[in-house]
Amino acid sequence: AGVHVYQKMVGCEMNENRLTRGFQQYGYDGDDFLVFDLENLQWVAASQLSVPTKDRWNSNRASCSRCKQFVDQVCLHWLKNFVSYREKSSTPKTPPEVRIIPRKSDDGGTLTLSCMVTGFYPRAVDVNWIKNGETALNDTISNETLPNEDRTFQIKKSIEIHSADTNTYSCLVDHSSLNTNLNVPYDPKANGNPTVISGIIIGVGIVGILIVAIAGFLVWKYKGKG
Repeated sequence: AGVHVYQKMVGCEMNENRLTRGFQQYGYDGDDFLVFDLENLQWVAASQLSVPTKDRWNSNRASCSRCKQFVDQVCLHWLKNFVSYREKSSTPKTPPEVRIIPRKSDDGGTLTLSCMVTGFYPRAVDVNWIKNGETALNDTISNETLPNEDRTFQIKKSIEIHSADTNTYSCLVDHSSLNTNLNVPYDPKANGNPTVISGIIIGVGIVGILIVAIAGFLVWKYKGKG
């Protein structure tokens, strides 16, 4: 008696137009029920409750083959179409502008170097502080990647050093819009003025797109029993 929920989820992932993972599974009342094993072409019971259904479905080999065909071919075809549509309608890749902003502490003993990266699209970006040209610093203060008004994004990563520190520091930015990493050195002779470098100014253009997409297709069925 009462209301029960029957769920089905089918999906696929691709990398460079090749299928990397597919899945098809069922749930019942919020719990896993059946999962399809694409390699062995058979259903796997997630609980004792689903064993009778598993045995019945596995006895129909033609149906199991169709399940694999749907994930390998139909799902992948849909996903390619969705990715193609997204590429045509989405914001073009935009290289970041990077600025290093120094700020002294009140007592003048320490210096906070902030690497402000802004104006980039898409959202994914890797920002690291480099010491003496080779050491990536892990002891950094970072905020979340935040949206700008123009649909681009921004992020800031900071480090704290002694004011008398004579090591060299630079901010290294890796973004899909750049054909080489953007390395912005901190200039201690700038007298507190920010160092600004743009991915456009240095001639870094937009490169080809490596597609890594994930899509899931959900079908929900609700069954009520009185």
